[in-house]
Amino acid sequence: MALLARAATLAALAGCYSPDLRDCTVTCASSADCAGAQVCGTDHLCVQPAAAGTCARTAGDAPVAMPDGGTTDAPTPRDAAMPDAPGPVQLHLEVDGHGELVAGTQTCAMNCTYEVAYGVAIEIAAIAAADQRFDAWTAGPCLGSSIATCTVTPTANITVGAKFRKADH
Repeated sequence: MALLARAATLAALAGCYSPDLRDCTVTCASSADCAGAQVCGTDHLCVQPAAAGTCARTAGDAPVAMPDGGTTDAPTPRDAAMPDAPGPVQLHLEVDGHGELVAGTQTCAMNCTYEVAYGVAIEIAAIAAADQRFDAWTAGPCLGSSIATCTVTPTANITVGAKFRKADH
């Protein structure tokens, strides 16, 4: 009965993070029965997507009531931490001409390399020096664009380059 009360509480919290949310502790018929970012695995237990279907039964685990009234074997609970994200990636900025690139709190006037978080969007602004103008992006996802801002979401080491030239007067 305590498990059913816990399942009801977790269902009410769907979409919210709960530090006591555990993989492999709540039975499910579909992902709608699971809380937060969990999904219903092929083993009918709520789990983070990367671990779906991997709940393993160990000796001493007791059967658990299913939402449809049946039972299933319950595995030993596991923390519902998201799979480890890759470590930081390298953002290399290249400046051709007289100007600078601003990426978050970093300013680069030549060639610079920074460690940035994997998968986190970063807006890079191209700022021309006096008597100069931004010409175009020369490397990266905005290659060829003449819009002075470029947003990148690095999932691997990446180079972003910009060209500046003398302003037409």
